[in-house]
Amino acid sequence: MAYDLDPQIMTLEAAVDLSAKQYYFVFLDTDGKANYIDTNDNQNAIGVLQNTPTAGQAAAICVGGLSKLEVNAAVAEGAPVAPNFTTATTNVESGRGQSGVAGQFAGARAITAATAQGDIITVLVTYQTVALA
Repeated sequence: MAYDLDPQIMTLEAAVDLSAKQYYFVFLDTDGKANYIDTNDNQNAIGVLQNTPTAGQAAAICVGGLSKLEVNAAVAEGAPVAPNFTTATTNVESGRGQSGVAGQFAGARAITAATAQGDIITVLVTYQTVALA
């Protein structure tokens, strides 16, 4: 099924190389720049990265509307989706979507389902100001 809801895109300077983070959640760091989820699963994402900027370049971020999102595991259609964080030194998975659990901030709602890590799904991006209960 086709979906139609134009994304709201904002641009911020990329704090670091985000070229491998397209369709991942990003957050606003203390310098006002876009950065990948780097601390814990409870970071509040500002949106989903749409391009592949390196440090200092413009990061196009979907802050509302429909977007693609890479996930870290299976996600059910309609489920709240929150950012994943991993302590792995490569940070490959940090910022991928995962089914939201209590204490996390859901940055999107799954429009399509995922069955495995690395799947790219369609989500409705929403800014969550209250952690999931």
